[in-house]
Amino acid sequence: MANKEYINILKQDINEWNNWKLANYSRIRLDLNDADLSGMDLMRVDFSNVSLESANLSKTNLRGANLSQANLSGVDLSRANISDAYLIGTNLYRATLTGANLGGTNLTGANLTGANLNEADLNFAILERATLKNVDLCRANLSATNLSEADLSESNLMHSRFIRTVCENTDFSGCRIYGISVWDLQAGNNIKSNNIKITPYGEADITTDNLEVAQFIYLMLNNKKIRSVIDSITSKVVLILGRFKEERKEILDAIRDELRKHDYLPVMFDFDKPATRNTQETVLTLASMSKFVVVDMTEPICSPFEIGTIVRELRHVPIQPLLLNGEIPWGMWDSIEGLPWVSNISYYQDKFDLIRNINEKIIEPSEKKLKELVK
Repeated sequence: MANKEYINILKQDINEWNNWKLANYSRIRLDLNDADLSGMDLMRVDFSNVSLESANLSKTNLRGANLSQANLSGVDLSRANISDAYLIGTNLYRATLTGANLGGTNLTGANLTGANLNEADLNFAILERATLKNVDLCRANLSATNLSEADLSESNLMHSRFIRTVCENTDFSGCRIYGISVWDLQAGNNIKSNNIKITPYGEADITTDNLEVAQFIYLMLNNKKIRSVIDSITSKVVLILGRFKEERKEILDAIRDELRKHDYLPVMFDFDKPATRNTQETVLTLASMSKFVVVDMTEPICSPFEIGTIVRELRHVPIQPLLLNGEIPWGMWDSIEGLPWVSNISYYQDKFDLIRNINEKIIEPSEKKLKELVK
């Protein structure tokens, strides 16, 4: 049981407790096991190395507190404010942290095995080398959380939000992630995610080995509209590339508007600037989702890069080049011309000529090329 003298000191004044603890820590064992401290204002309290096993700290204000190396096994911290606190190396085995605010909290090396973090807010929390095995993170917010070297295996991550979360050497194996939201996950090396369970409790398990893929499959299984959108993408999307200065963009806009009338879903990507690795990846991603690609090669700046990227990586996507009458292709065009997935150049006089003859210059050769590639 908790020492009543310690509790009385604690209830008088936090600064007095901190000073008293500093003076007496080396000669006594600080035991607050089973203590009822619920609802107290313990802001910036020093509980480092203190034993608080099975204590009631629900709805307490522990903002900025030092709980490093403390024993909080079985403690009730539900709805507590533990933001910006230090729990480095803290033992939180089977602790209850439902609805707790752990924003900005440092939990480096903490043991959270079997803990209940249902609906907890871990925004910007640090969980490096923490053990969260069998932890319940259902509906928890892990936005911008650092999970480097964390062990989350067999945990319940249902309906959790991972937004810009940093994960390196993290083990998600066996997690149940039904309804998880994963956006811009900063995944580093050695991410283990074997046998992640997509389905909720009580249903037959569907497993996969990647968080983002798991989220995608979940959406596919539970949203018919998503499936219809994907069908539309694979059958209707047309990527439009070219020069985006004012007079050239007028041509691209005209192509886009006309393709809409023919029941296509035109997508335009404007990167009239130096190419980067991210640009290359974006071009490839958009092209890979497209039925065919239209590129206006008139006055090229980025067009050679765009086409060069696509023809090297995607041999199943037809490319329809366009060129204004009187212009000539760039110097390296002869290395691309004649490839089985590249159509002959369609020349045009102006946007009116191009739109008036869009079937002949764009749609028909692209659809024909697609059929040839399928064969």
